[in-house]
Amino acid sequence: WRSILIMPERNGKVTEREYRQYFMDRFKEYAVSQPGSFLAGLAAKSYRFFSSREIPRNYDIYSIRPYSKVISALTWKRWKFGFPFGLILPLALLGLYTGRRRVPAPMWLFLILYPASVILVFSASRLRAPLIPVLAVPAAAGAIFLIESLVSKRLRIFLPASAGLLLTAFIISAGGPFVTERHDYSAELHACVGYQLSRTGRSDE
Repeated sequence: WRSILIMPERNGKVTEREYRQYFMDRFKEYAVSQPGSFLAGLAAKSYRFFSSREIPRNYDIYSIRPYSKVISALTWKRWKFGFPFGLILPLALLGLYTGRRRVPAPMWLFLILYPASVILVFSASRLRAPLIPVLAVPAAAGAIFLIESLVSKRLRIFLPASAGLLLTAFIISAGGPFVTERHDYSAELHACVGYQLSRTGRSDE
């Protein structure tokens, strides 16, 4: 990773504009010369983006769980299933489908353009986080639809909807573990905390 970061400098690119242009040129060159590989990479990144688990970048949110009861309760994984995204996304898809006529255009635009902008770069949990509050709204609508179907005993609706939720949760959980999930991020966690403490004049801590 660090070798990639200093590639522009090795090629005489020193300003920020030259730095960004160098990587943009490499990107265009790759997409044009190897379109099949480029599209396959986008497909793989799309699947990681919608994985039920939180995919690390340079730190892993799961490594924080021992230090926070709140995070421990709200963010966890069992087998390959990740909570809460493994529940929020299937419910949100149900809510978006059943209430599609009431979903405002700006929400559709965000739900399409924001994931696309992340997938074009790389998928990681902290980049996906802004999507979750928006998905929570249709997810709540999907949960209400499911509960009302059960209470009113409309099993012809409840059973297929429940099966769809389970199938979606399985699909977004089945892949992996991906390469970035196979590392122990304890050192990175302590390094990040230490860096922030140092920035705020608490170097002794």
